[in-house]
Amino acid sequence: MTLPVQDWQFWAATLIAVLALRHVARMIFPSGIPLIRRRSRSGRRATLTVERKPVELP
Repeated sequence: MTLPVQDWQFWAATLIAVLALRHVARMIFPSGIPLIRRRSRSGRRATLTVERKPVELP
C-alpha cells in the first residue's frame, strides 16, 4: 500500500498532525525541542523602572 500523495486530504491531515505535534512538543519541552537550535535574539535588553532612572548594576 502506498501513501495517497495526490489526495489533498492527505496533505491537510498531515499538516494538522504536524502542527499538533509541534504544539505538544512545546508543552513538553517549554525551553525548546532538544537538538533543534532556535534563533538567538541579539541586542541589549532594556531595564525599565517606574521613575525612569537607570538601574545600578552590581
